[in-house]
Amino acid sequence: PPPQNPPPPPENSTGQRDFPQRMRVRASGSLRGRLLAFLAVLFVVLFGAVAAYRAIALEHDREESAERAMNVARGFAHAYELQVGETQRLLEVLAAGPAESLRPPGCETYLAKVLSRYPQLRNLFWADAGGIIRCAAAPLGAPVNLGERPGLRRARESKTFVLTAMHRSSISGHMVVAAILPVLDGAGQASWFLLAVMDLDWISRQVAEKLAPGMVVRLVDQEGTIVMRQPNPECCV
Repeated sequence: PPPQNPPPPPENSTGQRDFPQRMRVRASGSLRGRLLAFLAVLFVVLFGAVAAYRAIALEHDREESAERAMNVARGFAHAYELQVGETQRLLEVLAAGPAESLRPPGCETYLAKVLSRYPQLRNLFWADAGGIIRCAAAPLGAPVNLGERPGLRRARESKTFVLTAMHRSSISGHMVVAAILPVLDGAGQASWFLLAVMDLDWISRQVAEKLAPGMVVRLVDQEGTIVMRQPNPECCV
């Protein structure tokens, strides 16, 4: 005989057919699984979006920090270049001025008056051809011979304006750089020298206020010598 179709579910009191309990449970379980899967995918998408946004924000902060550091470094270098240029012009003016102004005993008063107008300078003095300091704006306390110092030798050999390496002054205790201008005679030889001691601590303080926490700036000359460092300039001497 042909197969018999299963009887339809019995009707309840409302006239609706009652499906088996297992079918309702299966439908409910399937819906819950799809909902959980959707929430899991949504969580992964949101987590990825948050991570991507955080990475973009961190990269933006790094770029801004790098730009700020570069601006401070440029300001640091510019301030130093301005002071070097101003100091060189001062020495050139003194070399071209009346020779009587630089002769003892009145030269100390004259140089001290000039020095008072330049807060970035610690001292002004001139030395003879052998490097012996003959007159200084600020007293040195004892005779000083610079003849064998590398800076003076370079100025004598190059016959041009030079800067020494950064060092700590034995007189003031400050970090300084000496600017040296050789004054040439008719034969083109250095007959005497004008020197100005530049106070790097003074220059560094002008820039230190702009440094963000954790930022370190080094100023290096064309020979690779660290001229200034901020903060903690003593580390590089």
